[in-house]
Amino acid sequence: MLKLGTTLFSFQLEYVQNRWSLEDCMELAAYTGGDRGVELVGPMHHRSWPDLTPEDERRLKSAFERWELVPTHYGAYTDMSYYHALDARFDFQIRQFKTARQLGYRIVRIQSPGVDPILERLVGAAEKMGLKLAIEIHVPKMFENPEFQALLAQVRQISSPSLGFIIDTGIFEDVTGVRRFIGEAVDAQPFAPSRPETMLEFMPLIMGLHGKFHRMDKGQIPEVPFERIVSVLAQGRFDGWMSTEFEGGQLGAYSNSFAVVQAHHRLMKTFIARYY
Repeated sequence: MLKLGTTLFSFQLEYVQNRWSLEDCMELAAYTGGDRGVELVGPMHHRSWPDLTPEDERRLKSAFERWELVPTHYGAYTDMSYYHALDARFDFQIRQFKTARQLGYRIVRIQSPGVDPILERLVGAAEKMGLKLAIEIHVPKMFENPEFQALLAQVRQISSPSLGFIIDTGIFEDVTGVRRFIGEAVDAQPFAPSRPETMLEFMPLIMGLHGKFHRMDKGQIPEVPFERIVSVLAQGRFDGWMSTEFEGGQLGAYSNSFAVVQAHHRLMKTFIARYY
């Protein structure tokens, strides 16, 4: 079954302006109309990142328990411009794996430059820690991109149940939608959007999705084909989480980011009822 969660990145407009605290964001995630799943972004949502101090651990676990939230995907990062050496990058990822596990996450979202020389080593460590690694597929790494095809081949070659993908629905977004958000003068996303149906070719490798969008208009998202996406996921019998990811774009007629996420969950529930 497709379940609906929220990445707390969706509340960034209010969070970065200190209008909503982290605890406020976690409380709001319990009342979106979704399934109470929460994705944290490591460097954004706990100051001790990439590690976890006892204080941050108590704070976050208390919020999870208080609002009956479900840890879905933990957003890990590596600054490729800083961590050149493979051993240093490996060690930095392992620190985040430990943090994710302490917080109750079992799927860690990682980013990859493409074919990655330490990927098999990371997978081995994750297996020992009881974790799964989900590589985010994000613009410009569309399904048709040779970099994605090479990465897909590597993932298939490693052939581990602990390795797969998180699909960012921005790869399905119509270019006009991106330009409307960031400005007509910008040469945005010079790539044709991928087809949701392509997911059927590797559905068993999909561990989750980011429900990325920039705006809602009267309860609809014209630029992202969410109905097609849900129908394809149902056809492929996907069982996992989609984290709503409002990119912090245009609020339009909505009062705040919570109202936008709430509207997205209502829309998605309609599609889930129709296809699952």
